[in-house]
Amino acid sequence: METQDILKNLREKNHLTQEEMATRIHVTRQAVSRWETGDTLPNTETLKLVFLRILSKWVQTDIQIC
Repeated sequence: METQDILKNLREKNHLTQEEMATRIHVTRQAVSRWETGDTLPNTETLKLVFLRILSKWVQTDIQIC
């Protein structure tokens, strides 16, 4: 599974729109769209935010990522 697939899967499993995900990690909706289509990749700091802001609740609820 590639990064773009993981990010989209993560967003969808959390029932987030691209806009909602973008707001949570302080980027534009267009940036999220470009990641999900594979046009670009988020930098390391942004990936950390994704996992801290989106996945933090998963640690407590034991939901699988993929």
